[in-house]
Amino acid sequence: MISRENIQILGLILIISFIFGCISSNSNSTVHSENDLKNIKPGFGIVGDSEFETGTEWYQKSINGYSSEFNFNGSSSSKSLVLMKITQYQNISDYNGDYETLSRGIPAWNIFAGVENIGNVEIKTIKKSRLDGSEDTVYYFFEKNGKYYQVFIDIANTKNFNDDKKLLDKTINTIVSTIH
Repeated sequence: MISRENIQILGLILIISFIFGCISSNSNSTVHSENDLKNIKPGFGIVGDSEFETGTEWYQKSINGYSSEFNFNGSSSSKSLVLMKITQYQNISDYNGDYETLSRGIPAWNIFAGVENIGNVEIKTIKKSRLDGSEDTVYYFFEKNGKYYQVFIDIANTKNFNDDKKLLDKTINTIVSTIH
């Protein structure tokens, strides 16, 4: 015969197993990984626990938890955009720390910081340009729905930058307006 004590122990084991099972499944399902890469539709992206549209000009190259990289499809109208990286910060302290670090001056680069709005989202921008004109990088920092993000875009051939500015604006507008 099963004693009352054995039933209580069995019940306790089941409750503990259920709790650990819920914690494990929740922690695995909230952060995207390389396994999710094959399920991303063209023109879309994922990072951390967020999904968004990128526009058809981009495809997601990698996912590493809270950091994702994208390549430009390379249409003939705009060959200088080469890389985009999106980071979802796990806390405001890391977000602010990266913004402060990237805002500092460095030799051989001009740095321009500013603020713009897309919809109701304030975007802090940092544009870094090599003094020799060979490269521009643009960082976009923003908070949306209680989450903190950075979008980094590297432009290797700045001769076409004015043409690419329209694509850059379209890309960041699409990401900011669709990320959730």
